[in-house]
Amino acid sequence: MKSRPKSFTQVVNETWPDKQINAAKADDYISLIQQELAVYLPLEWQNKINAKKYQNGILYIELISAAYKMRFNAVRLDLLSHLRKKIPDLVSINEQINPNKNLAPAQIKVSAQRNNNKTELKNNLSAKAQTSILDAAKNLPDNLRFALERLAKSKK
Repeated sequence: MKSRPKSFTQVVNETWPDKQINAAKADDYISLIQQELAVYLPLEWQNKINAKKYQNGILYIELISAAYKMRFNAVRLDLLSHLRKKIPDLVSINEQINPNKNLAPAQIKVSAQRNNNKTELKNNLSAKAQTSILDAAKNLPDNLRFALERLAKSKK
């Protein structure tokens, strides 16, 4: 298979590695890449994916969770092809998970509301559910029966 032709900057970087000419354009590339990510990726991903740096033809992207990394891997090759139209030097995309990345304030409010609703729901167990648990516990071994009876009685 024929190798991909090298750009001028790749040839220069290989010939004189101590004089990286991509370093001067790195900030320009990051802003261009951020714009392209905003256009290409779904709106819900805007605060969850960030272009961290561009170095030696490799784009480093930060994601907030492994779940988003799996979703990103599904569109990775299409995104790489799309970005190569703007930046022909781009060779690959490297993903990194950074769970400490700040979320947008609106997302924090929504997650706080969900957590409050979950704590309210955890303390309630309907009478029908209690009777179902107690009925199922009758046929189980002693250690499971005691645990289920305690569960049914504690959630009143």
